[in-house]
Amino acid sequence: MSQPRAIVKDQGGIRPGLNATGTTIAKHRIVKKTTTAVDGITPHINGTALPYGVTMAAILDGYAGDVQIEGRAICEAGVAVTIGAKITGGTDGKAAIATAGQYIIGEAASDASADGQLFELDLNPGVLPA
Repeated sequence: MSQPRAIVKDQGGIRPGLNATGTTIAKHRIVKKTTTAVDGITPHINGTALPYGVTMAAILDGYAGDVQIEGRAICEAGVAVTIGAKITGGTDGKAAIATAGQYIIGEAASDASADGQLFELDLNPGVLPA
């Protein structure tokens, strides 16, 4: 597989995300917004909330960092991923395959054969129909 690449729209597909989780949020992880702070984010882990975007670098606790919300992002797989799979957040915000009724962050544009591998993800948040 070729090296994954991020494609960010010229209009500015990057927004701030404030990490107030108590731990570092790793790079290439799916996150959702919180209601506890302005721009607050936390890992998206179960598909029950609308995802916000993908971290572009690790974000230390108490600090803000860049979250890609548009375009094609680089994402870390938590499971094997195939092109075209609908993606939601799994363990620690790593990518998981969505099931009916779950919120999704988008669709895999490349594949990953195992946990920890990087792949390209077309960002298009929504909900997977039941």
